[in-house]
Amino acid sequence: MPLILPGNVASATAASYDVDNSCRFNNDDSAYMHRTPAGGGTSNTTFTWSIWIKRTDTATAIGRLFEFYNTSSYYVSLRFRDDVAHNLEFYSESNGAGVNLRTNRQFRDVGAWYHIVMRVDTTNGTDDDRLRMYVNGVQETSFVARTNPGSSEDLDFNGASDVQYVGRKWEDSDYFDGYMAEVCYCDGQSLAPTSFGEFDSASPTIWKPKDVSGLTFGTNGFYLDFKDSANLGNDANGGTDLTEVNLDATDQATDTPTNNFCILNAISSISRPTLKQGNCSLSNNASDGHRVHGTIASKTGYFEVKLGVDTIGASGKGIWWGVMDATNNAEPSYNVTTFRCMKTNYGYNTHFSTANFGAGNTWEDVTTGLDSDLGDILMCAWKNGKVYFGYNGTWFFSADPSNDTDGSTQIPLVDSNAYQLPVAKSDLDGLDDSDFNFGGCPAFAISSGNADANGYGNFEYAPPTGCYALCTKNLAEFG
Repeated sequence: MPLILPGNVASATAASYDVDNSCRFNNDDSAYMHRTPAGGGTSNTTFTWSIWIKRTDTATAIGRLFEFYNTSSYYVSLRFRDDVAHNLEFYSESNGAGVNLRTNRQFRDVGAWYHIVMRVDTTNGTDDDRLRMYVNGVQETSFVARTNPGSSEDLDFNGASDVQYVGRKWEDSDYFDGYMAEVCYCDGQSLAPTSFGEFDSASPTIWKPKDVSGLTFGTNGFYLDFKDSANLGNDANGGTDLTEVNLDATDQATDTPTNNFCILNAISSISRPTLKQGNCSLSNNASDGHRVHGTIASKTGYFEVKLGVDTIGASGKGIWWGVMDATNNAEPSYNVTTFRCMKTNYGYNTHFSTANFGAGNTWEDVTTGLDSDLGDILMCAWKNGKVYFGYNGTWFFSADPSNDTDGSTQIPLVDSNAYQLPVAKSDLDGLDDSDFNFGGCPAFAISSGNADANGYGNFEYAPPTGCYALCTKNLAEFG
């Protein structure tokens, strides 16, 4: 399972250039952007696409990153293969003659940011240099398939009325699912990845973004930085903005290549529910025993869960939310410290529970005397070897985690030195439509807005003193 711990934090290195925002594209919403240029572009033979992405969907239909469309006989696209192989592919339809470049490498990690550069120059005298693909600054050289364009071949995709799509295939419901940042189209230029990123001088295997605002983007080029939540399709280069479809201000994220936030793990190996909203929300299909965990583990953290519309079904439904020991345990058997939020005839009762999911699901319940209900926001925080639970701004047992006050009941972690990973488990379909907030892109509307002490995250309630949002900048500092 992809898991971010100190030592493999690629985006935690101090960057000379910070990416402030990304945009969340949710496949279930059919979210995408498009633009139709007013006239012909700089070139039909030479261009560069650069994009930072964080994938969240590993299902069969993966979706396009770019697709520029003239007719069904002339278009160019960059995509992950939709045959679950997860290869990265550039494809150009040129009047029935396909041009393509498809990697042997497979891209399945849902916790990482990738930087992809597609460099096209059909005028290049070297056949294999007419199409060049780079991931995290390194050129891809091993391909399942390669069909080079002819010398100076006109790909015929960049004229007036030719539509530019970001996040969608032109002909059907194939949409990208995940986060995008620093989206660039340089019309008329074949640019190396060093125009968009650089290796860190202190950690030379870490690839990080550069400021691209000084680049020349060409007649029909554009640069999307997603800094304007009211206009996510704004062309920061000053050209015509892209039109957003099924995207709004809540899709602006602070989960970026320079500060990677925790999300729910789409490739958890056991009984995982279907995820949506950038892997911060659960679809209406969670069954009894379904469980899911996050992508970042830390010795101190905070997150929130909003009870969903279908969580309040028949009596006996509920969810467990809390943390698992990511240092000493792995699926299918691991130690957890969770609370159970259970539906009764009188509302939701909350219970402290400890269990090993692989050891018979034995629960020890202590009712708190507090009820929660539809729309309530559950809280979990941990530090100094203890975990704290609450909802709607109130901590159970009169605890005060900011002051390390336990209240009437102490909740120690199994291993006080272990890295803890957010985890939730369904009881009788109780996970359905619950929304999680790790701070980078909340799946529910935030009415107040609270960051941690370092200024990271966006939460409904203030993280306790000493508890931090699960992101790589905090992880690099606090672990």
